[in-house]
Amino acid sequence: GNVDEVLDKLKYLAQTTPEAEEFTLGVTELETVISGVRNLGVAENRFCIDLSIARGLNYYTGTVYETTLIGHEALGSICSGGRYEELVGMFLDEKMPGVGISIGLTRLISRLIKASILSTFAATPAQVMVVNMQNDLMPVYLNVSQKLRQAKINVITNFEQRPLGKQFQLAEKQGIPFCVIIGSEEAAAQKASLKDLRTREQVEVALEDLAEEIKRRLA
Repeated sequence: GNVDEVLDKLKYLAQTTPEAEEFTLGVTELETVISGVRNLGVAENRFCIDLSIARGLNYYTGTVYETTLIGHEALGSICSGGRYEELVGMFLDEKMPGVGISIGLTRLISRLIKASILSTFAATPAQVMVVNMQNDLMPVYLNVSQKLRQAKINVITNFEQRPLGKQFQLAEKQGIPFCVIIGSEEAAAQKASLKDLRTREQVEVALEDLAEEIKRRLA
């Protein structure tokens, strides 16, 4: 039945079995929870009472709940939790009641990706990617990245050495407009190539001028 019908039946059982004090307390708590949910403005078709749910009987002491994704119920619960009076007390020498939840991120994210709601290459706040041409130049890349950050430029450093084209593709998928390219010759000359992925223009810049050049092009 609907929420009110189930509550009415539970309250009737509580009234007819007064010796079941814990059951009566549970029904009262459940009624309070439902009232709170409604006061929060949650639509009636978004919640129900499910008496078959059983979770963590060794530490949950009150109402427990599970959340499913509408249209993807086969995934099972994606967010679950409940009330626990004694759980924290198992680790601390004091009583500290609480309510908690856990979110099934793996299930949730995989479904969001399949539904094209979430991209595996979501845009980042980064404005520049320092690409990895040679692993032995990583100290140079880290130093350049840090100097750009100090100039208030958002930077990510690619730690994986891959073909340059692949690194450009990665930057584009993440919405990063500029790549900084430093090979052994550039490092020796204290220079870098700056590639604008929007226009495909590539220019050579002295490392000491790199931050200002990027800022000029971002303006």
